Amino acid sequence: MAAALWLALLLAPGLGWLTEELAFQLLTVMIGAVMGLYVAALCCRLDLVLDTLTTLCLTCMGCLPWRLTRFLRYATRRDLLRIEGRDYRFRHQLFAEHFTDQDLAMSLEP
Repeated sequence: MAAALWLALLLAPGLGWLTEELAFQLLTVMIGAVMGLYVAALCCRLDLVLDTLTTLCLTCMGCLPWRLTRFLRYATRRDLLRIEGRDYRFRHQLFAEHFTDQDLAMSLEP
């Protein structure tokens, strides 16, 4: 539905049937719908929204792979990680210490 509205907003001015007033109304309805869904998600499942936004931000910054689930499954199959409930943990403490030391060294570089 939202994709169709965006497409209409992009293509319709050239076709002549979309006035500025109608475009503004469609845009405000879409923004209102997105904001309403966001607020509803915040009220109901704050952890899901925060997890999703955090993952998206870290992926865009290059700190996480784009296909995170595939990467985690691969690391689990290779016995680097193990699944504990919803969490992934390093199988050995040595792995955790190695990657923690590497992250600290990278953050201290100028």
